[in-house]
Amino acid sequence: MINGVINMKKMALSIAVSTVVAASGASAATILEQDNLKLNLEGDFQVNFEKSRVKDSKVQMEYDDLEIKFKPTYTLDNGMTAFGVLEIDFNKEGDSGAAKNLDDGYVGLGYMGGKVSMGDMVYASDDFGIGEDYELGMDTAFANTSGSDVIKAEYSTDMFTVKASYDMEENHGSGDKDESAFDLYGETSFGDITVAGAFQSYKADGDADEVNNFGASISYSVDMFSVAAEVSSSEGFIVDNINIEDAVEYQIAGTYSATDAVTLAAGIGQILPDNDDIANITVYYVNAKYAFAEKAYVFAEIGGADTDDVDTDLGYAAGLAVKF
Repeated sequence: MINGVINMKKMALSIAVSTVVAASGASAATILEQDNLKLNLEGDFQVNFEKSRVKDSKVQMEYDDLEIKFKPTYTLDNGMTAFGVLEIDFNKEGDSGAAKNLDDGYVGLGYMGGKVSMGDMVYASDDFGIGEDYELGMDTAFANTSGSDVIKAEYSTDMFTVKASYDMEENHGSGDKDESAFDLYGETSFGDITVAGAFQSYKADGDADEVNNFGASISYSVDMFSVAAEVSSSEGFIVDNINIEDAVEYQIAGTYSATDAVTLAAGIGQILPDNDDIANITVYYVNAKYAFAEKAYVFAEIGGADTDDVDTDLGYAAGLAVKF
């Protein structure tokens, strides 16, 4: 939910170095096109050296992304499309840990601006958030934004986008029911201004209480500048097994494109628990990116998190990422 922000033991400041196993390009590579079938291949590769924001922590290497995505699309005679997505992430193997290789795996049907899909995927609320950080930012207040038994419907036009998803509560053989969630997301634009909102009703398992989360954001973008703000709230923040109960999160962020290749960004935010035993948490960061190509870049970032509950250090990050 707010992983890496208020769970201070898991915070990481990253120095990223990535490798690529395919040539990069401005868009996904089409590796098969026959009759009405097209198969696209996408990739995202990034390896991180991390220095935690926890005081006196050591530098360590982590694999932020080692993703390959296959996207078949079949165009039907009636104008509909049948599509699938298989996304495999090997980042945990790079960290020598146990892994769930399947990141996304789903199928669906689309017609004009609408799509319906089902499988393992992100929730509708995953689109919410305005952060411009690479490694040192903060998440929204939403409890979780992906699941393995998800049905999602979405519709987009030039003016607005709306999405709804439902993660089914199922028994996968253990005798216990897994998580369930209902999510909504919508956004619309008025010239250079975009407003968005999200709602989530989430249960961690079959016996858990229902947690309702809300979020709203606004952004403004013109020429070389962008600025955005968001606020989100949750009825059930969990930090180190402590239930913070109600809490509000807010953050602001902005970017400046100094040249076609150089982009600067900064952000600051707070988590405000409605619990006298948990201190407020302030998170901040600044970063710079230099792009060799549209999807190959280096970055540097510094950031920190201040709270009375845990001793912290100012963090730093630098690295390289390659996508296609």
